[in-house]
Amino acid sequence: KATVSVLNCGVVITMERPPPLETRPAAHGRYMFDNINPADTAFMILATTFVFIQTPAMGIAQAGLLRRKNVLSMITQTMVGVCVGSLLFALVGFSLLWGPTLGGAGLIGSPWHYPMLMGVKLNESTPKLNAEGAPLHSIPEITYAAFQMMFALMTPVIVTGAWAEKFTMYGFLTFVVVWPLFVYYPLAHWCWNPEG
Repeated sequence: KATVSVLNCGVVITMERPPPLETRPAAHGRYMFDNINPADTAFMILATTFVFIQTPAMGIAQAGLLRRKNVLSMITQTMVGVCVGSLLFALVGFSLLWGPTLGGAGLIGSPWHYPMLMGVKLNESTPKLNAEGAPLHSIPEITYAAFQMMFALMTPVIVTGAWAEKFTMYGFLTFVVVWPLFVYYPLAHWCWNPEG
């Protein structure tokens, strides 16, 4: 039996090493996907939560710099931006970032590859491989999508401070839809998608 020794304050603790993931039976009689790391997944869920908390916090921070009559408007814009941005990312955002490149030019991903996050797996990591042939991620694909969505939500909200007390809600909604489609998603596709 393989053992792991841990030195903690001068005390050696010996534990049995757990069996490899591929030998542990999962629910429904199948084996667990062997490249999902529970610690990595937990860390990414925590990181996703922290970025999500930053979004309304940004609205509160920006509201603190405004005149009293505009505070509610700024917080409303932030929360509406979270809702609209989430829907936009689910509809086409993940596809535009991680879908296969349209036309082979590397400009933007195919919006029809993951519509409404269909095809994004809950219990498998991304099938893309790095140069060594190993999976790029050790977290479920849906966790990775949620993490990317938080940044897609955060970036338009950061910009809202530039027009505080100047934009109407209609102008804000236009910006929250148009800016990610024409700026954030293409740039993220170029930077993060291997085909970009």
